[in-house]
Amino acid sequence: MRHLLLGLVLAGLTVTGAAAQTSLETPPVGTMAQVMRGLYFPNSNIIFDAQMRDPGAPPEPAAEGDTVTATFSGIYTGWPVVENAALLLAEGASLINKPGRLCENGRMAPVGRYDWLRWSKEMADVSWDIYQAALAKDQEH
Repeated sequence: MRHLLLGLVLAGLTVTGAAAQTSLETPPVGTMAQVMRGLYFPNSNIIFDAQMRDPGAPPEPAAEGDTVTATFSGIYTGWPVVENAALLLAEGASLINKPGRLCENGRMAPVGRYDWLRWSKEMADVSWDIYQAALAKDQEH
């Protein structure tokens, strides 16, 4: 009886694990250009800015009556913004390597090519290094 119960529990865990993994996989939605413009460009700019402006300095107050974006852009400030930008760049490798991703011209993105995979891994590795520097509040790294 114990073996039967154990078998049922393990079978349930296997099915649950497989269902959970499958339910998280979604097809790509945006083009490669949209992912680059929406994820890589703005977050790279945050990191570039951190080289010239101390992320630990007090933020500038938003002007009264400014846009919602300007008003709330200062909610998250300082080094955590740089940390988050670096993490998004690292996580972005999984988005740009998603099978079925199209380029802006409608052609398939080269997500299976060796050089593409190598470069996206390098992006993730460098982004992780930047994240570590942001945790250490190292503006020079």
